[in-house]
Amino acid sequence: AQSYKFQTYGVLNGICHPFVYAVNQDKNGFIWASTGTGLCRFDGFKFTHSPNQKDTLPDSQAGISFKDKDQNLWIGHSDGTIVFYDGKGVKIIKPDSTQSGSINDIIEDKYGNIIAASQSSGLIRIDKSFAKMSVKEPFQGKLAYALFITKNNQLMVGSDDGVYIYSYSDNPKKIQ
Repeated sequence: AQSYKFQTYGVLNGICHPFVYAVNQDKNGFIWASTGTGLCRFDGFKFTHSPNQKDTLPDSQAGISFKDKDQNLWIGHSDGTIVFYDGKGVKIIKPDSTQSGSINDIIEDKYGNIIAASQSSGLIRIDKSFAKMSVKEPFQGKLAYALFITKNNQLMVGSDDGVYIYSYSDNPKKIQ
């Protein structure tokens, strides 16, 4: 029989908040916990909150974490902010005035674009140069929670009333 050893980390052990919504590892080996008060980094020994003060990481709830094909981390926050971390520094992508709701899922398409599900504002596409585009049609009135792109380039969007399937294109205006 095999025996397993488990270690539990809570607020008393340095994690910044008791609710952990996602966990991911960066290209430097650090573990990042998405919590109710933002991100906590674990170096194998201890947790730190906003380990690099000049990064000014958001203090809003960090809910979803995604690692792209280049091993960069993308973190979605409850206030609609998306944080990009490449192992060296962060880039904060703030919501615009027309965007509301939390970021519920993040994926990468075959073109290298990042696609985020904004709970009540449709999709957000971020290209390799960090240009951001909101895609509201055909998602009006739908609450987006989950995303998946099939091998046939169909975008599946999990919502509050089922799964919607769209034809996906590199040009967000052609999603239908």
